[in-house]
Amino acid sequence: MEKSRVWICGHLVQEHFESHEDQVKHPIEMHDQIIELIEGLTRMQMALAKNLQAVLGQHESDNDTASAGINEVFGSNGRGKG
Repeated sequence: MEKSRVWICGHLVQEHFESHEDQVKHPIEMHDQIIELIEGLTRMQMALAKNLQAVLGQHESDNDTASAGINEVFGSNGRGKG
């Protein structure tokens, strides 16, 4: 975070721009790009979460079926039917 602040403070100084309007316009464009990036990351995170829920839901169903099969073979206490 500190590196970003230092970079921004060092590069967005008046000497790098032809006019005050350009100096204001450039950070606003950067801000808009950062917002778009955050929105994209949020959409990606939500899609990954949905996929993870689907996989975990399927995995839990598989585990329940496997557990039921194991319990039939070994009995409910895991020591066999004997």
